[in-house]
Amino acid sequence: MDHVAELAGIAREIDVQNAVVFLGAGAAMPSGGPSAIELCRHLERELAASEHISDDLAELCTILVGRKSRAAVVDCVVRRLATLQPDAGLVALLSLPWVSVYTTNYDRLVELSLERSGRKTHVVRSNFDWGGPQHAGAVQVFKIHGCLTQDEATGHKSSMVLTLEDNDASMQYRETIFQRFRLDVSTRNVVVIGASLQDPDIKSVLAEATRAQRSGAPGKLHLVMYQIDAERAEIWRRRGAASVTKGGVNDVAAALVANDEPAKRRTVDIDGTPMSAGLAASTISVAGAGGESHPRLLYFGSSASYADIRAGSTFARDVEGEICRSTALVSVVLGVAGTGKTTLARRVLLSMWEKDGVLPFEHRSQLYLPHDQWVAFESTLRQASKRAVLLVDNCVSHQRQVNQLVRALPDDSALRVVLTAETSAWTIRQKDPRVFSSGRIWTLSRLSDIELGRLADAIDTNKGVRELAEKAFIQKSRPDRIRELRARCKADMFVCLKAVFSSNSIDDILLKEYAALTDPHKDFYKYTCALEAAGAHPHRQMVLRMVGVEAAQVAASLNVLDGLVVEETADEDKGVYLWRSRHEVVASTIAKYKFADSEEVYQLLKDAIESANPSYQFEVRSLRSICTADRGIRSLPDAERRIELFLLVSNVMPQDRVSRHRLIRELIDAGKLGDADAHLALAIKSVGLDPPLQRYKSLIAIRRSRDLSLLLEDRRAVLKHAFAEAESGVRRFADSKHVVFALADVAEEWHSLTGERGWMEVAKLQLARAYDLLLDPDVLARQQRLAVR
Repeated sequence: MDHVAELAGIAREIDVQNAVVFLGAGAAMPSGGPSAIELCRHLERELAASEHISDDLAELCTILVGRKSRAAVVDCVVRRLATLQPDAGLVALLSLPWVSVYTTNYDRLVELSLERSGRKTHVVRSNFDWGGPQHAGAVQVFKIHGCLTQDEATGHKSSMVLTLEDNDASMQYRETIFQRFRLDVSTRNVVVIGASLQDPDIKSVLAEATRAQRSGAPGKLHLVMYQIDAERAEIWRRRGAASVTKGGVNDVAAALVANDEPAKRRTVDIDGTPMSAGLAASTISVAGAGGESHPRLLYFGSSASYADIRAGSTFARDVEGEICRSTALVSVVLGVAGTGKTTLARRVLLSMWEKDGVLPFEHRSQLYLPHDQWVAFESTLRQASKRAVLLVDNCVSHQRQVNQLVRALPDDSALRVVLTAETSAWTIRQKDPRVFSSGRIWTLSRLSDIELGRLADAIDTNKGVRELAEKAFIQKSRPDRIRELRARCKADMFVCLKAVFSSNSIDDILLKEYAALTDPHKDFYKYTCALEAAGAHPHRQMVLRMVGVEAAQVAASLNVLDGLVVEETADEDKGVYLWRSRHEVVASTIAKYKFADSEEVYQLLKDAIESANPSYQFEVRSLRSICTADRGIRSLPDAERRIELFLLVSNVMPQDRVSRHRLIRELIDAGKLGDADAHLALAIKSVGLDPPLQRYKSLIAIRRSRDLSLLLEDRRAVLKHAFAEAESGVRRFADSKHVVFALADVAEEWHSLTGERGWMEVAKLQLARAYDLLLDPDVLARQQRLAVR
């Protein structure tokens, strides 16, 4: 079952007014809080020069306190957590009438969330908070590991539970907390979100809870984890957990709020503006979005987070200012996967907030878009004389709700809408007319020279980005970097990043793009890519034959495939239109996955050859390229299959030299010297003697001379005939290095067989002459090889 649907089912069972929630580190991550591992890495960076010490936070803190001081460790933790602001989803979750809240986190996100939802709180951080003043109806917040606001290092009586000694010292406090928790889990429903199940105390309490519930206790235990595998989930189910679901705080908030009409209408404070809890549960508040920048994720395929943008790990796009300044109700950013649509849109939101005070929000794409609540929020904004912008990333997933939202917003709307979409998916979706009448569309494809310069500069100005670049690239001058980017990448942003940072994980972007297509568009795309990767020059008629569809479908398909498949006119009179992907790297990537099996590649190539029409010059070129490309016939692991296809091409095009050359070489390498001799004679008759065929004469003779079943005198005779033929070839094709190489091959074979060096001297002399004529370093290298023998 989809985890969102599963959470919706759980939400229908839970009476929040008789339930408690337990929040672990995972619940703070949408608000920019670190996981336990990330906090370990942060401490190591700040206090141990990035030395990897331990993944256990208590052990690490114990070591660092010994090396530095408790004050240094506490200060580092506080600086990392003190500025965190609660995500809208967390605020929405804690606006619900929970009986109590438990958390293992040191930060104040829970307290701030409850304040913004208008709830009174009684926070328990240590034994010293027992018995303190408590407002009627206040929700109790139990901070199991203490709070960043209190530590002995800063003059307080109690401390955060950081070190192993802290664990021991706080035993009484923790035991009291867990006794209360045991009571709660034995009498109420408990929702655990993002807590580590590795904490022995937590595991112990949860184990007791499941035992109590198996014994008939009225409450149920629901575990919601960001990451959990099926086997461990099943273990907890067998132990008594009512549910174990993958998800996060926002998923839970959306499910619970959606199931409670009063909760949906309850107002919470988001960025100083009242917003319904139902809307907050499905919304990212960009102004308060925190967290750490992860340039490696960004440049290895992920869209930029707001933290990445704030850290300077991205660069401005040429159209960014236009979008920010636009007064259009709707701004649409289109493009194929990997062109930076999401990153650009997020940069726009941050820029509008930082420069103009426009409140920025992003819809959580995995959740339902509550268009009616956004319309109501727009009215609130207008009354307060405020403006906001909403980003709906990959909007085609919510196209119906987007249409309803755009249709309902007033002309003087205080809410602008920014949409992103892949061009192919956008094209086939039905859009409300107002998207066009009151909107503007920008299409991203290639990086301009200015953008290439900004990308190159990012490597100099951002340490995190610089660490990802290849050393050879870093060492180049700025002009050389830009020239290399332009030459290697043809200014396509996806390929730029892949080429510079040697990333493979970005392949997922292309595969998701492919998955979003429908039939027969998928076939058009994959066959175009596969043929291009195999060396062919696919055109409209070729692909239609391969896919097996009518020509009438072409126009509609090209519209859907806009930006994925480019059509160029090759011969308008004959109706020949070449098709290609936006880059050969893209073509190779799609081909690698969609024709992953050698049998599939073989069948593709065979079908392309058998259905080829040599009356089209482009198909002649395609057949030749299929014979030479790395992912063409040469890529097949089976020599028999290669021979079969080379023979097939030579039959389709009897006058083609390339296919005959490849066929003869394959036969020689396979030891089929009789067949090679026969096809060599046929080739000379059909296309005439040329340097490669001349060399093959020598190679066949060399292979025959290695047959130990022949008498030595016969093997010598074969080589004598081969040397005479090679000398004739050198005289005939003086400007061919391969023919003089054939002479050297025979000379070396004769030396190996007889020990005589006379022919070696002749070959060296001919190689010297060839080098003087051709100045080819390969000839010089071969000459030097003979010199040391």
